[in-house]
Amino acid sequence: MPEISQEALREVTQALEKYRQVVGDSQLRPNSQRTRYWQANAFVRWLRGEFDPGSKVELNGYPVRRGEQTPM
Repeated sequence: MPEISQEALREVTQALEKYRQVVGDSQLRPNSQRTRYWQANAFVRWLRGEFDPGSKVELNGYPVRRGEQTPM
């Protein structure tokens, strides 16, 4: 797990929420919106120690298969 202060993590989490809103309001197709948000969210989860790059992908504790629709 990377070293990051709680204050910095809080700021990153707030920025992620703003990013989600901007991506959701964009003209991107829904699948592109989900992909952009998922990638950013994976980084924040990694900062929290909740995600290990290269491990089995899960969303809310359930496996997600490639190409499966995921909620944004």
